[in-house]
Amino acid sequence: MEVMFTPFRLPTGNPRFMRLYCCLGLLKQGFRDGCRPIIGLDGCHLKGTYPGQLLTALGMDPNNGYRPIAWAVVEKEATKQWTWFLKLLSVDLDIQNQYHYTFISDQQKGLDRALAEVLPNYEHRYCVQHLYRNFKKKHPREALKERFWNIACYTTPEHFNEAMSNLETYDKEAHSWVKKAPHPRHWCKAFFPTHTKCDTLVNNLCESFNAHILKPEISL
Repeated sequence: MEVMFTPFRLPTGNPRFMRLYCCLGLLKQGFRDGCRPIIGLDGCHLKGTYPGQLLTALGMDPNNGYRPIAWAVVEKEATKQWTWFLKLLSVDLDIQNQYHYTFISDQQKGLDRALAEVLPNYEHRYCVQHLYRNFKKKHPREALKERFWNIACYTTPEHFNEAMSNLETYDKEAHSWVKKAPHPRHWCKAFFPTHTKCDTLVNNLCESFNAHILKPEISL
């Protein structure tokens, strides 16, 4: 078990809790031995007595189940905190060949910048469900939902371009929204590298974990 505690000293000289990072040896080894090289990252508000943010890194096993790798309690979710977390995570997992790993997230605050600083050669996917929720706010029709997900699921650039042309014909405003979205290499199967051998489009790893810990977290 590896735990790192970061104190913060008040002007009076008294220490005050700031951050805590935890990575259990068995979970770390289990990720290395039996999981795909894809890591879900997420941050959520702590809902118990003590405020803050919980940052998590989860792996995906061969049955598409989640396996916790590491987690941290931090004062807020921002680039500085994500950078601190990712540096510790990369040391624990001994990440040397960054091209081997894929990260998937909901575009948390400051995470893009932190990943670019700590792990610049990674593949970073964005959860399509998260993108669709933003798309749906302005384009709620069911027919547009089907077209949006079809674009994400197509596996060749030719089909992607064809689907985009069809969307433009059907609804120019919806097409403009998708064009302004992050580059399709982050969320469309047609542009994913093949090394991960996993074509997941959603960050259900972290969503399932957050739902699982909600009840014990509130009771703290």
